[in-house]
Amino acid sequence: MDVVVCALDMAPTSKRVAAWAIRFARLLNCRLVLFHAIHMPSDPWHPAIGGDRGASLLHRRDQLHADMTEWMDSSVGPWQAEIVAGDPAEMVEAYCRRNPVRWVITGSKGFKGVKRLFMGTVVERMARMLPCPMLVIRSAMHPAVGIENIGVCCDRGLSGQLLAEYGSALADLTGAGLHLLHALEAAADPAFMDPSKAPYDKAQDELRSRIKKHLLAMVPDRLQRQGHIETHLSAGQAHDQLPSMAARLPCQLLIVGVRRRRALGQWISGSTTESMLRSSPCHVLVVPDQSKRVEVVDHAVPLSASTAVPQTGIVKDPLFLAHRTPDGHPENHHRLEPIYALLDGQDDGALVVIEPQVAGPEALALVHSGGYVRTVAQTAKVASCQISADTFTCADTYAAACKAVGGVTAAIDAVLGGAIRNAFVLARPPGHHAEIGRASGFCLFNNVAIGARYAREVKGLRKVLIIDWDLHHGNGTQHIFEEDPSVLYISSHQYPCFPGTGHYLDAGRGPGQGYTINLPLGKRWHNADFAALYQRLVVPVTLAFNPDLILVSAGFDIHRNDPLGRMRVTEEGFAAITRILMHLARRCCHERLVLVLEGGYNPKATASSVAAVLAELRGHTHTDLDRMMAKARLRRVEPVIHRCAHVVGHIWPDIH
Repeated sequence: MDVVVCALDMAPTSKRVAAWAIRFARLLNCRLVLFHAIHMPSDPWHPAIGGDRGASLLHRRDQLHADMTEWMDSSVGPWQAEIVAGDPAEMVEAYCRRNPVRWVITGSKGFKGVKRLFMGTVVERMARMLPCPMLVIRSAMHPAVGIENIGVCCDRGLSGQLLAEYGSALADLTGAGLHLLHALEAAADPAFMDPSKAPYDKAQDELRSRIKKHLLAMVPDRLQRQGHIETHLSAGQAHDQLPSMAARLPCQLLIVGVRRRRALGQWISGSTTESMLRSSPCHVLVVPDQSKRVEVVDHAVPLSASTAVPQTGIVKDPLFLAHRTPDGHPENHHRLEPIYALLDGQDDGALVVIEPQVAGPEALALVHSGGYVRTVAQTAKVASCQISADTFTCADTYAAACKAVGGVTAAIDAVLGGAIRNAFVLARPPGHHAEIGRASGFCLFNNVAIGARYAREVKGLRKVLIIDWDLHHGNGTQHIFEEDPSVLYISSHQYPCFPGTGHYLDAGRGPGQGYTINLPLGKRWHNADFAALYQRLVVPVTLAFNPDLILVSAGFDIHRNDPLGRMRVTEEGFAAITRILMHLARRCCHERLVLVLEGGYNPKATASSVAAVLAELRGHTHTDLDRMMAKARLRRVEPVIHRCAHVVGHIWPDIH
């Protein structure tokens, strides 16, 4: 479930800010987090400590939690308290980058007098740092006032378009009137007309008319037909005119944009956004620049409608149990039986069952050679056959393998079509070891690789990310895409281990150089180690790659009880990795995330781990990544990151 973070300083006005946060959390159908960062300066005379400087941090946290609980007694809906120690702006930013935060809500009384001389107040720093929109509440405005008019401070560029989309969506949700505000900072705008045109008054009238038409074109026709939108122009500097227009209307909410500034620019005051934060007569919603791919708020829907939108789909079929291997073989039908039994016990409507189709030769040919496909097809006539040193088939295996591929493509169709947000394909035989023309490692057809090619060549996506957390390196997937820069393959695996591939230096070839990232790991990696590795390495690389779809080769043989592995991951660890990937999918590709079962040879452990992943995908659980990563053993994690940066850092400079 998405989160609205209410960042509080616990001043007397914070209770009113929390009341506004409750209102907006309900409006956006989000879970509410009350967030406070205890700033603990080293100077014992610092006024922030005052009489509490002798109190323990634990006692302070208990006191704050009790205060928050008292405020929330009359509230409705899920909420939690998040109390940390550190710099408030930095702590809020870190929380937002690790969780699916829709909005951050904080309070301000405005900035007057001497404060105008200083840059770096917590609210201004947060406005520059946060990856998601931030709502600054004017605590003098009582929640009973409501939102009747929304003002959007928009220019005529792409950033203005984004702000208009936010304003339109909020106007829909709140029933408020929408007002597009624009300041004419020059006598004539050469982008619209020749400033030398005469007479002057006629030129200005024409300029205003064209700007109004341009602003109106930014919002949906439906709002225009309903008469809920107006445009307002004023001559002068934006930081002077926009607050005045908002006060005259009057607006209860003003939407402004912000661009991340770097180096010296971070220390210079004077932007229009900062002026709005200091002098706006109403609440201010600060929306980051469009280049950060922030989620537009019109993904939020009223409470009555949101429950009708399913979140997670699954692919299952009895045919996947019909694929039989010799007695004692680790990849057998017993792997799926407890998973299917668990799914059969779910409430009706809890998961969307996606019907897999049987993939035809054209789908298989996206990856595999025609001769190899015909060889596998011939096994359908044989009761038992050994197709490679470790891969066996029966008379039903070919049909099951084709249906496993069809299950992946069906899940991709459902996710791309918006029917669901994410999906888990619970099929066998697995696939990531299968090469273009050869079976390997219990795998016949490379399900995930075919899915990636299907998404690219049939569905027209630009870029696909494949994450492989299986115990074993996906040699087949790597070889299929090692020259393709449109598919980024990232594999974390125990090394050395079957199949013996997946070294750091295996980083792709030709145009695909750097688009294969291998993370060979030693034995006994724990939950926190994996979470820290994915957060510090996979997250920045994925954000830089900016995929349209994320596919996962989900192997559960890194579980601590798996007979083939020597890792120490538990159900909580799988949920944590899933949460990180869900966060990335939200930021990059409209939540499009499809997981496909690979390894996992302890049926009980695999079933419980799949259950944990499904709970995370559906939002029934929300793993606390900060708490988990605090236990990471950096002596294990950091060498992997440094070695990876040495190999592919020229392609992905954000690895550090």
